Amino acid sequence: MASGSIPVDIKDILNASSEASKAQSEAVKVDVYVDLSASEQLVSAVKQAFTPQAANAYLHIEAFDDSTVELPQISRDTDLVVIIAGTSITATRLANHAHNLKVPTLTVAMTLSDALANSTASGFPLVAADTIPFMQANETAEDAGEDFLPNVGQWIVDRCSAKRLAFANAFAFIRKPLALEITKNTSFQNGALGAVLFIPGADMPVMTANQIKMILQIAAAYGQKIGLERAKELAVVVGGGFAFRTIARELVALIPAYGWAVKAGVGYSGTFAMGRAAIEYFESGGTVAGVGEKVVSARNKVMEKAREAKSSYDEHRQERAKLSAASKQEKAESKQAKAESKQQAKQEKASKAQDAPKKGFTSPARRHAKRVVSEDAPRRFPLRGFPLHRDGKATDDPILVEPLEVTTVDREGGDQE
Repeated sequence: MASGSIPVDIKDILNASSEASKAQSEAVKVDVYVDLSASEQLVSAVKQAFTPQAANAYLHIEAFDDSTVELPQISRDTDLVVIIAGTSITATRLANHAHNLKVPTLTVAMTLSDALANSTASGFPLVAADTIPFMQANETAEDAGEDFLPNVGQWIVDRCSAKRLAFANAFAFIRKPLALEITKNTSFQNGALGAVLFIPGADMPVMTANQIKMILQIAAAYGQKIGLERAKELAVVVGGGFAFRTIARELVALIPAYGWAVKAGVGYSGTFAMGRAAIEYFESGGTVAGVGEKVVSARNKVMEKAREAKSSYDEHRQERAKLSAASKQEKAESKQAKAESKQQAKQEKASKAQDAPKKGFTSPARRHAKRVVSEDAPRRFPLRGFPLHRDGKATDDPILVEPLEVTTVDREGGDQE
């Protein structure tokens, strides 16, 4: 593919843009029930957070307390129920009722321990996973509420995933948690693609398409209107020019045994950098018209770092190769020196053995021949293994041996008288 061409299917990108725009404009219905005994600080924070930012949100707010005889009517087509709990038993009854209707229900309270204790005492225990406190256990009054809205936003992203883009479009506090979720999911997806696709270049068009779709979804989460022309422009900017292919191939060639890990790392880190750049850009008030340049710039920085890492690794590998060659040469020289020393020692040993005088009698025949014969009377004794000649014939029979001259044998040298 020529430089500057787009390694993605434009039709696929336009379809993704259309789907994101449609999901963004879906209607969402939210019921907020306020316990009159709840903290004013908590009520104010929730009301402010659920002030609609777009026309696709329908908000219903209703108050209650323990004097309420009948529970408020909750419609089954409600997308989200939010209960601001105080000390009222009715709050926990209402939460259980909404759960029984299979409607996503979130209970918010000042502290988690007080809310759960109160609900247990009422006989209608709350679900801890569906209860979010305004103040964490380790927070002071001054720090209270810092993590409250991000936690509420993440809960809605997790529990209301079918309409998460519509919720983010309608309520600003949901946008960043959703954008981060989209970024993480797409980064993991591209990392997995790099790990499992072994055909060179086959994963690059898919990765690039995923990145473009990710930016489109993040833009939709921030309430940006995405027309077909904007989507095509984004595809040209993100998909054209410098892509992951070049640096990925260079790294894979450098470390072929771990090519899958390299491609996975490049796919994940590059995609994550693009998503974070888009989030920061939209958080600062940017529009979809300029997001392409921002995300490409972020990706290029990752690629530059990857190139620097490649260069550093290449130098390190060359240095290791030099050290390895020197070590092999040293071992070869040492081995040769040992062989020469061993050969020299062997030659010296052979030379000493040749020059040394022979000591004693090593032959059994010679030892028998030099036996000391007793001075006693003649007697018969066999000389086993040494046939004697009698009358010109060899015989092994014992024969009469006359007394011989006594000879003393010196085994270290010759005979002695």
